[in-house]
Amino acid sequence: MPENDAPPPPSLTRALLSWVGLSVVFVVGGGLGAGLVTLLYEAVVGTPFSDLLYAVIFGGIGLVAHRTARASLRRRRRAAGASRSRR
Repeated sequence: MPENDAPPPPSLTRALLSWVGLSVVFVVGGGLGAGLVTLLYEAVVGTPFSDLLYAVIFGGIGLVAHRTARASLRRRRRAAGASRSRR
C-alpha cells in the first residue's frame, strides 16, 4: 500500500457543503470585521466611512476567515484519515 499524505478527494456532496460553509464563513467574517471597523472609525473620527474602504476591508477580512476555516478543515480531514489508517 503506497504512502500518500493527501486525503482522498471529497464526494460531490461534501465538496458542495464545504463550499457553502466556507462562503458563509467569508460573508459573516467579512461583515463582522468590516462592520466593527466602521463602527470604531465613525465613533472616533465622527465622519462617515467610505463605501470603497468598507468593501476592501470586508474582502480582506473575509478572505482571512475563509482561508483559516479551509486550513482547519484540511487539518481535520488529515487527522481523520490518519486515525482511520491506524485501525
